[in-house]
Amino acid sequence: MDSGTLAKEETSVMKTLKRSYIQVLYFGLIFLLGSLSSCLVTKKFQAPEYDEPPLFSLDTLSGSGLRVGNYGWRAFFTDSLLRKFIDSTLQNNYDNQIAYERVLQAQSSFKQGKIGYIPTLSLSGQVEHQDLSSAFQFAPSEQYTLSGALSWEADIWGKITSAKRMLKAQFQQSVTAKKLMQTQLVAKTANAYYALIALKESRILLERTLVLRERGLISTIRLFDAGMSNQLAVEQARAQVESVRVMLEENKRSVTMATNTLIMLTGGSLQTMNLGTVEDQRTPETVDVGVPVEALRNRPDVQVSELAFRAAFENFNIAKASLYPTLTISAMGGFQSSEFDKWFTSSSLFNTLIGGLTQPIFMTRKLRTQKEIADSQRREALLDFQKTLLEASTELSNLMESYGAYQRSLLELRRQEEHLSRAFVIAEQLMEYGNATYLDILTAQEALLNVQLSLIQAESNRLQTLVGIYRAVGGGVE
Repeated sequence: MDSGTLAKEETSVMKTLKRSYIQVLYFGLIFLLGSLSSCLVTKKFQAPEYDEPPLFSLDTLSGSGLRVGNYGWRAFFTDSLLRKFIDSTLQNNYDNQIAYERVLQAQSSFKQGKIGYIPTLSLSGQVEHQDLSSAFQFAPSEQYTLSGALSWEADIWGKITSAKRMLKAQFQQSVTAKKLMQTQLVAKTANAYYALIALKESRILLERTLVLRERGLISTIRLFDAGMSNQLAVEQARAQVESVRVMLEENKRSVTMATNTLIMLTGGSLQTMNLGTVEDQRTPETVDVGVPVEALRNRPDVQVSELAFRAAFENFNIAKASLYPTLTISAMGGFQSSEFDKWFTSSSLFNTLIGGLTQPIFMTRKLRTQKEIADSQRREALLDFQKTLLEASTELSNLMESYGAYQRSLLELRRQEEHLSRAFVIAEQLMEYGNATYLDILTAQEALLNVQLSLIQAESNRLQTLVGIYRAVGGGVE
């Protein structure tokens, strides 16, 4: 090929490229002007208001104690065995693993949405061979093509931007939902542990009481044989022994269920030989959750509900923008020749640039229906957020009231235990001097056992309520 021919080919290529650049700038200008109108179609998201919860009383929620929501679970729970159980739960629990997989799924969708502005590009190569019939003869024909295709949709009405924001909200929602799952698992594990140690303490108390009552039954039978007691006392003593045995069986069943709950949560077998006691659990004397509105804002379930509203809001923007024209720009270029040796020459070079504007007219009401449904879903998501906020404030208010009630009940039960312990000693002394019967001993012993069991249960309830408060203000995430 001589220099003149080469120069002509270079000039032809430059003209083709120049024409393509002008066309791209033209359609780019259309996009720029059209994008200015996107603000007239899609709306900017505004976060819902966190109104002051009507059920809260600041003087009962705020104090000078531990602000529980600011502590990680490793710092909040002091029992080393409980920390091991929680750690095992977060590692092995199936619900937590499922939540993690959902985060990965949402993350992949969000990555796709982030590049929604970028054109799609494809490359294809083709060799076509045909045998054409002509006068009972076959004339072979070949075509060699190497082309690239580019397609791009202009975000005139903000549909692509809204789709990106919706996917981002859904991704953040999945991340927050995993935090919600973690707070729930931490609370469930702690509650199951506190229930188990309370049951173990109750069992020790019942076993000790059973030994005492069996000895008392033997003494009553001996007194009856000596003519110093009656059949009523014997039957009462036997009934007291049987009642403790029944409580021990019920305790055994409850221990098995609590242990199985921990096994299910932690995903493995448990070594519960070194369980702590209820009295060993160090907790703050006063509980401070901070400003009520901020406490609710920190809750993962409230955050999930707000993000769901945001996703529904952006989905409505998408449905609304779908009613307007769509501007697409497509470009194709490459080399095409019927001769292999001239495939990659200037004479085989081709390019095409197409700009299209599509306005939906009759879609069997599909797009308008989608818009109406998306609008209803947006309003539904807002109502769900408001409902979640109210339920969260109700729960936290109830938990704070219950915690205070358990604190006061514990003080009363401890005083009651002191009185009944002294009453039991006095009954034994009176019996020695013949001023009391063995029925008086049994009555005092029964009352003391009941208050001691109530004391253990009340302390367990107080601990579980404190865990509920910790979860209710978003605690348990690290």
